[in-house]
Amino acid sequence: MRTIHGIPIWAKILLVTIVLVIIFLYTLLYILSDASDTCTCNEGCSEKGEIGKGTWNLLHEIVKHNEATEENNFHLAIFIESLSHIYPCEECRKHMREFRESTMKEEKMPEMTELWMCNFHNTVNERLGKELYNCDEFIPS
Repeated sequence: MRTIHGIPIWAKILLVTIVLVIIFLYTLLYILSDASDTCTCNEGCSEKGEIGKGTWNLLHEIVKHNEATEENNFHLAIFIESLSHIYPCEECRKHMREFRESTMKEEKMPEMTELWMCNFHNTVNERLGKELYNCDEFIPS
């Protein structure tokens, strides 16, 4: 049986499908909520900031509550890859793909750690001209 990182391919496909369904449902819930009018996510779009806050909350909670294993790192990479295709903001999807192409190569896979996520968040904040977070507290002793 063919495997990726020791896990059967069918299991990986099932996991990716589940992740995509969750993202779809989350996005659908947002669209159907009162918060979504007709967001095109341009610079003046107030929903763009709310979507971003919710996404950062989700990403930070994911790494906070999961162990940093090779398998979880792989799943985080799939999750970020999926977001880069279906995120509600077109500009953000483009930036995610650029980030992925420039940093998420085989040797630089995402890590299921708060330090990696803090540095990733700072990469985005730096591009947006926002305040950077102090990631020192997440450096292992």
